[in-house]
Amino acid sequence: MPQFWLSLSTAPLLLGILSEKALAQWLQTAGEASEEILRGDRLPILPFPHSSTPK
Repeated sequence: MPQFWLSLSTAPLLLGILSEKALAQWLQTAGEASEEILRGDRLPILPFPHSSTPK
């Protein structure tokens, strides 16, 4: 009888492990994408050179 319960619990356990890996991968990808979007906020403001004509 324990073998029957073990065989019934194997499929949901494997499905849970695969779902956890897929969710972790998706969260990592979403984090990298949001970092790329917000990357410009951390850049310093550089002085713009004004074109001046030599005298």
